[in-house]
Amino acid sequence: YQVEVDVQEQEASDKRYVMQCGSFRNESQANEMKAKIAFQGLEAQVRASNGSNGLWYRVILGPYESKRLAEKHRHGLRRNDITTCKIWQRQA
Repeated sequence: YQVEVDVQEQEASDKRYVMQCGSFRNESQANEMKAKIAFQGLEAQVRASNGSNGLWYRVILGPYESKRLAEKHRHGLRRNDITTCKIWQRQA
């Protein structure tokens, strides 16, 4: 069967999305969350970010070509008690 796709959704599909599931001062805490995500079959990265608030370790998934896929992964993580994930749109 066929699924009709809304035109706005097609236009948005050229943008990329990332999902951040945590931001920690301690790298080992970030790696612990990365491992929990890996147990759900998803690959996350830990990225160090040094800004005005000091050094943080962010747990990131993506980039995703569609927001729908990012949301699917976020819902899967929520079912497994990882409830802190936020989806961000970034410029391609």
